[in-house]
Amino acid sequence: MLFGSSGRFAMQVGVTSDARYSGVTRVVYVFVEPRFRLTQWSLGTHAMTLELCARAAQGAQETVSEDPGYLAGGMLMNYHLDHRRGARGWMAGLELLVGQLGNVSSQTDHTFVRGGLSLSWLP
Repeated sequence: MLFGSSGRFAMQVGVTSDARYSGVTRVVYVFVEPRFRLTQWSLGTHAMTLELCARAAQGAQETVSEDPGYLAGGMLMNYHLDHRRGARGWMAGLELLVGQLGNVSSQTDHTFVRGGLSLSWLP
């Protein structure tokens, strides 16, 4: 879930979870994500946007003593669910991130590729 601002440059703040980190059931991440809109077009009466994004996240989980964080960059495509002009309101998104996991003790490679779906609201 995200909350953010609109415009060519935007900042998103959100919470996400990852069920695959080190076999632990779930890590909850709080993140900030600056975005830059590359293009916007219409699909019927709804707006679509393609954006570049960067994400800084800090995780928390209880079963081990590590609280991982990550830095990532990627692309995001949003479908604006509200058909009114200005593209405010709810959006559904498809995101692809490539990043580096930090603050973990495992000896494996910390680089990751992550795809996901998002639901955002622009006030």
